Amino acid sequence: MTTSRLPKYLSPETILNGGGPSSDVWSLGIILLELCLGPLWTNLKPGPVLRRILTLVHSNNAAERIAREHDCYDKYMKIPENLRNIIEKCLKMMPSERATPSELVDEFSQVPCTEVLEAPPPRGLAGCRLQFVYHWWQLAGGDVLAELKTQGLVKNSPPILSMPICRLQFVYHWWQLAGGDVLAELKTQGLVKNSPPILSMPV
Repeated sequence: MTTSRLPKYLSPETILNGGGPSSDVWSLGIILLELCLGPLWTNLKPGPVLRRILTLVHSNNAAERIAREHDCYDKYMKIPENLRNIIEKCLKMMPSERATPSELVDEFSQVPCTEVLEAPPPRGLAGCRLQFVYHWWQLAGGDVLAELKTQGLVKNSPPILSMPICRLQFVYHWWQLAGGDVLAELKTQGLVKNSPPILSMPV
């Protein structure tokens, strides 16, 4: 599991002295927690994130403490119990106490498929208003495909542009989970120097 660019997925032992297979189990636990609660530590730089992870050693339940830090305890308790147990087994502080991959396979096979967990709304630009921002931009004459062609980035229409606009927020959310950062990309391209107001819109 690649986590070199994403400090929040690093296990405590990886931060201190390198980890083993159980470190990937920790990373899986953080990913599952994010899928249930939304992105974690989004406003912190890598250093403070690593310190937050290391302070979890003082907690009996790392997953619950993370949820409390993000004011998501109520949402955390609404996660189906068997899935919550899997997350907690992944986020044990001692690597030897974490579930093994084979144990996780058994645990996941027991999660009932009939329980539907409501997906959290993506934060920031990925929120429910993204489709409206995009729609208004289109009404004002915006054309994604034309812009991409102008920049020489595409020759034909990429498949993502044929997706219903309501799914765009999910694409963006997954991109964020994979380490995507709109503001960093805009700054890299020299398009903005400060955070544009649209990125601070409430979701």
